[in-house]
Amino acid sequence: MKKFWRCKICGDLHWGVSFPSPCPTCGFKNSYYEVKKVRVWYLFFKITGKKFWRCFVCNDLHFGKHGPSLCPTCKHKEAYVEISEKEFKTILDL
Repeated sequence: MKKFWRCKICGDLHWGVSFPSPCPTCGFKNSYYEVKKVRVWYLFFKITGKKFWRCFVCNDLHFGKHGPSLCPTCKHKEAYVEISEKEFKTILDL
């Protein structure tokens, strides 16, 4: 089951079965923890200007300056593409 994960170093947010390691933005390994309140973090990303990313293979989502180079769920390399806020909301049914 997919969950939300947040990097405790830079604040990147990831939605997937697992989290990326190392973090695509700050480079720290195993720096993610599970997040329960998604809407609060969504507002944070709108303020900081981080981007929305989606794995085109398994639909994992990532919120940060860069998408992961290796998807933590499907293990495909360079599978993340930048998406719009509208697509983000559609995938998460917000």
